[in-house]
Amino acid sequence: MKKLITLSALIAIMTFASCKKDFQCSCVTTTNGVAGPAVSTSLVSVTKKTAKANCVNESGTDANGKPYTKDCQLN
Repeated sequence: MKKLITLSALIAIMTFASCKKDFQCSCVTTTNGVAGPAVSTSLVSVTKKTAKANCVNESGTDANGKPYTKDCQLN
């Protein structure tokens, strides 16, 4: 009986554990309506939650005072 309970607990833990994988975050920055080249960043051996937290959209003003937007997608 103890073996069955231990095995069931182990299976339950494995189903809730997050697998770490490699992800790609591709971002395109647009300044004054002109899109720049896509820039990809590798996120190595992270969970999907961590990858999403590190691949975020931004908007603001650059060093020259021009507004920009940065659109990112997780692959």
